[in-house]
Amino acid sequence: MDLSDSFAIDPREPWVIAHNREAREVLEAFRADHPIRVPLFCNDGHTRHGFYADEINLDYRTYYTDPDVMLRVQLEAARRRRELPIYDFVLGEPPDAWDVSVDLGNAVPPGWFGCPLYYREDWVVSYQGLNLGKEACEALAMPDPRQGGILATVHRFWQYLRETYEGTLAFLERPVRVWPGVASNGVFSLALDLRGAEIMVDMYDDPDVAHRFLRKVADALDTLETTWTGLSQGKLGPFTISDHGIDMLSQHTY
Repeated sequence: MDLSDSFAIDPREPWVIAHNREAREVLEAFRADHPIRVPLFCNDGHTRHGFYADEINLDYRTYYTDPDVMLRVQLEAARRRRELPIYDFVLGEPPDAWDVSVDLGNAVPPGWFGCPLYYREDWVVSYQGLNLGKEACEALAMPDPRQGGILATVHRFWQYLRETYEGTLAFLERPVRVWPGVASNGVFSLALDLRGAEIMVDMYDDPDVAHRFLRKVADALDTLETTWTGLSQGKLGPFTISDHGIDMLSQHTY
């Protein structure tokens, strides 16, 4: 795989030395509970690569369908973040290990349940909701939590990346770790993807149906998360469920 063999900045440059000196002072003071100021970080997650994709004019259709491209983009984006003097990263130095993952973004839970996916040149993979009727929601069965829908692709990509690169690939002299990247966008988000906005009408007109459906979705996401936590870590452990749709509900209703 064609990857950078060095950072694109010189750590001996005065501006890099000055930045790194300040970053270290800020972090050391913060950890000692005598902060100089609040440390500033970006989200260093391996799926946060949009800025780099814009720099290289990435065709997202290749990113989402070619695991080698997915790996390369994530590694190079993580490298690029350590060349930009806008965070309290120590620039020009790699982390202990580079984390990458199978990245199909927010499309995984709806794609698991069969929502049509759309791959576009200039943006992330998107999908179309199913807008199921109440009867279809009642009859809806949970797909296989390892191979159902888009999860078959996730599983295939994950196995390929682990077998091909984990333990053998070093990037800027640090090892590469591969994660499956399966996560939930929340109970209500998936309910909206499957039932559509009618789920909010159901809450008033047919609350028993709404409750049963939301319970079904919650149980399905619990199974999804525990399955992939166990696969990736070899044991069950804690996980988080955010909810991109919670702004549609009151705290009490949620």
